[in-house]
Formats: sequence, C-alpha cells, structure tokens
Amino acid sequence: MNASPSSLRLVYRPDNAARGEVTVMVTTEGFSGQGSAWFDRTEIEDFIAQLESCVTADDPMPALAGGFFAASRLIDEHVGLRILPHDTVGRPRVRVHVATIVPSGSGADLRQELTASFVTTAADVARFREALTAVLAGQGREAVLEGRR
Repeated sequence: MNASPSSLRLVYRPDNAARGEVTVMVTTEGFSGQGSAWFDRTEIEDFIAQLESCVTADDPMPALAGGFFAASRLIDEHVGLRILPHDTVGRPRVRVHVATIVPSGSGADLRQELTASFVTTAADVARFREALTAVLAGQGREAVLEGRR
C-alpha cells in the first residue's frame, strides 16, 4: 500500500504532571487544519490503550475529544480523533476534527473548523500508538499517523 499525502501530527505540551495541551495538525488531499485542547493525562493514556485494542477488535473504536465542557458534557469540540473501521479487509479510517477557539461574543461565523478523513493501516496505528506513548513520557516531540492509499 502506497503512502498518501494525508497525515495527522499530534504534539503534547504538559502543563503539569496531570494535564497538558494537545495540538493536532491534519493534512489530507488538499486540506489542512490545526486545533488544540487541554486534556488530563489519563484521557490520553486511555486513548493509547484503546489504540492497542483497535488493531485486534472492532469495539470500542478509539476516540479522543476535547474542547469546552459544560456539566461534564463536551459542548464545543476543538480536537477530535476517531479511528473507525473502513472496509472488510480491516483497514482503519482516521477521522480528525479540529476547530479554532472563538472568544465569547465574537460571533460563531469567525469559527474555523475542518473535519478530514483518511485511510491508514493497523501497522501505522501501532506505530502512532508507540510514538504517542513516547511523547507522553517526554521521549519524543510528536506522534505522526500516516495515511495510505
């Protein structure tokens, strides 16, 4: 399977031992976008565990989403990553949603957002998981998930 021009780059900047900012950059077939949100470290660790199980199981599909919350509910997503089944061969599809933070009172029409999807492989998801584990441990700068045709 050939590499495609699609990719996801994730950077984690810790604020303290329990929390940090995740910035996601996605590029796919002529589109690109970037978003960031704050996450508890345990949320990212849970996502890493989900990534491990998605290579061998259909459920649960890995998801990481952050932004503004109200009453423990996500009401304004700034970063959303989902790994979904793509075909009967078992290839995964990556769906990425990124959005800008619009200051209160500025108007929703100033919001920039992008939802992009691309196909990858289980091996690429495993490499991304390993890279994300290293990033979270402070042993890497970014985790990259490449798309495949």
